[in-house]
Parts: sequence; structure tokens; C-alpha cells
Amino acid sequence: AGRHGMAQQATAGGWRTYGGDKGFTRYSSLDQINRDNVTNLRPVWRRPAIDPQLMEKFPDLVGSNYFRGTPIMIDGVLYAPDGVGLVEAFDAATGKTIWVQQPASPTLKEATGQSTRGVDYWRSGSDARIIAVRGEYLYALNAKTGAPIRDFGQNGRVPLNRRTPDEAKYFGFPGAFVVGDVIVVGGNGGGKSGEGYGDDGFEARSRPEDIRGYDVRTGKQLWTFHVLPQKG
Repeated sequence: AGRHGMAQQATAGGWRTYGGDKGFTRYSSLDQINRDNVTNLRPVWRRPAIDPQLMEKFPDLVGSNYFRGTPIMIDGVLYAPDGVGLVEAFDAATGKTIWVQQPASPTLKEATGQSTRGVDYWRSGSDARIIAVRGEYLYALNAKTGAPIRDFGQNGRVPLNRRTPDEAKYFGFPGAFVVGDVIVVGGNGGGKSGEGYGDDGFEARSRPEDIRGYDVRTGKQLWTFHVLPQKG
């Protein structure tokens, strides 16, 4: 009951993480839609997996076959990774585009990517950020404009590849998770290096992906939690 009550408080005015709240209860106390009127629902707008303005710049861009993104909603604005993992902001009532994250460089290679599960939101005073993981990078974007936060990491992004002898590349679909002023990042399995949380990977003898914490303001790595304890 206590957890349910916290979920009501967390989601009553929006949907702040892609799991609804930090406990991932995926519950909302909103009751405008109920068992009596749900059969009357009709679509009022639709959006493609990739915003048209991106397709105009990159006509050969192709979205993921598996569209994973769940939008978060903050003050009537929806934020979600699109079919190639770039973040889009759009009006919840009309579906109209507000902004689209631009690739780090204007190339098809940089624009190409895979859909991810979601983004997170952080705010301190007038500084509001959308935090996202795409490919090998952790991103911080201005929530109002979609522009990268230039003093976060290197021009708005932080590389997540591990500096290890096997040069394992980061691979993760879940998205970032902000706790206080710390961004928590973990891998989700797959690829030749087989990263994953603990023993969750696509390969039987995969190496686990450590869970890491980063400063939400600067992108500096603060700590590493080794899923499997290291020697000593």
C-alpha cells in the first residue's frame, strides 16, 4: 500500500520516467479514462518513428525494427527516443514537434542508431535537462531546446566504452536513470562483448557490465559498482 501511494504521488501530474516512477510501478492515478469509456477512444494524432525534419536531412535513414521508446511527460510535453535513438520533444495534446535532437555531426553514420527504451529528466532551478543514452554515449540536452549542454562531458556527451584490455564497447537499451544529482548507467547485454547486468547477456560466458554513476551537471564519473566483485 505504501509503494502504491508513492506511485500515485509520483505520476499524478505526469510520467517522469519511462517506468512511470523511480520504482517502475508503471501506475497512474489518473481516472479520466476508465472501463466505461475506454471503448470510445479514438486516435487524435500520430507520429512516425523518425521526425520528418530528420528524414529530409537523411533520406536513407532507417528506423529500428524494434521500436522500444516509452515517452515521459513533463508539464504537458512528451520526450522520447525515436526510431534511431535520438530524442524528440513534442506536444502531448497535438503531437506537434517542439524539437529534435541533432546528431553530433551531420552525417548519416552519426544519425544511424537504434531505438532505446526511454529518457530521464533532471531539473535544478531554471536548468532543466533531458538525460539519454544512445549508442556508446551518455547525453545531456537542454529540455527547452534540445541543444546539448556544452559543459557536460565533451560538448554534451560522455563516452561509455570501458577502458579495459578487451576494449569492450558499451551496449545498452534501457536508458539513463537519474537519482538525485547522479546519472546511473548500466548495460543490457548483447554484442560480441556480451555486456549485461550481472549474468544477463546473450552469451553464456559474457562479461558483466559494471553499473556506473555520473555527475548530472558535469558528466564526470563518480563511482563504479562491480556487479561481480573484483579480486581483492
